[in-house]
Amino acid sequence: MNTCLAGLAACSTRDAAELAHGVDFELFTGPVGETRQDKRARLAAARGVLADLREQGREDEWSARAARFAAALMRGRRPETAGEVS
Repeated sequence: MNTCLAGLAACSTRDAAELAHGVDFELFTGPVGETRQDKRARLAAARGVLADLREQGREDEWSARAARFAAALMRGRRPETAGEVS
């Protein structure tokens, strides 16, 4: 069974969480086989996005939730449970 969020189909729990939170998993978790240089660049970008989400989250609960979700992903939490961060 697929879940639809905002007209987009999610085929997995990960897809549903990514659509619901508007957070790109790979940006915060990294792809398999990532080089050190690529990881440094990705983490720099992820920290920037996270900082923006936290800033926006001061005024917007959705951004605050997305920031908590992204931070959980960066800490290595499983995607199925990272969305439950409150």
